[in-house]
Amino acid sequence: MIGGLMVVPAGLIAAMTGQVAPTPASTTDTQAVAAAARKIVMDVECDLGFEPVDREFEHLGYDVESRDPRGAQSMRFIEVKGRRADADTVTVTKNEIL
Repeated sequence: MIGGLMVVPAGLIAAMTGQVAPTPASTTDTQAVAAAARKIVMDVECDLGFEPVDREFEHLGYDVESRDPRGAQSMRFIEVKGRRADADTVTVTKNEIL
């Protein structure tokens, strides 16, 4: 295993603490920031010698598919989370978890 995470819904935390659940940023801002984050990740993958492909709009549960061209039969499936500097939350969808 390379990494892991635990997802706790913001609405659940808000309900348990008596606070109001945060509202997401506007879709336009979110999409622009996410696109910029994917580009950064893809640039880094290229610098590492991999061949990344943006799969964001195919709804596969990850954003970038990155292949090792050296024949190691290695494929990386990368979920990118880019957020605005003032964002309080990161959203993970059911499809991304699966």
